Amino acid sequence: MNRLRAWDWAFIACLYVFGAGALAANTVSLPAAGEERVVMFAPGASAIQSLHAAQQMGAELVSIGATPNILILSFTENVSLPQLWQNGALLSFDPVALAGCNGDPDQLAQVASAFAQSNGGQDG
Repeated sequence: MNRLRAWDWAFIACLYVFGAGALAANTVSLPAAGEERVVMFAPGASAIQSLHAAQQMGAELVSIGATPNILILSFTENVSLPQLWQNGALLSFDPVALAGCNGDPDQLAQVASAFAQSNGGQDG
């Protein structure tokens, strides 16, 4: 078996870097009014904390992601990157590109109920 030469490794590294960049460019996007986005909040954030932050951005819950800090949200207004960061969100993704991020539907009902209780019975 032939060993890879240095330029082979360089080519592989370039493919990896440009491929990751192309994937990010096609999936990372800012929320716009009337659109749904997968929003990733800080690691360790609970679903309730993430929902409160989403409410501050004028977003409504569509679904819960595979982890509590990932929410699928519907936005009522355009949101800028600084607005995302000020509310604890790290990134916003196209939900079609990340179709596998949906969590357990039963978890959605539990979190929605807990959120309503933490809001004093008001949904948002």
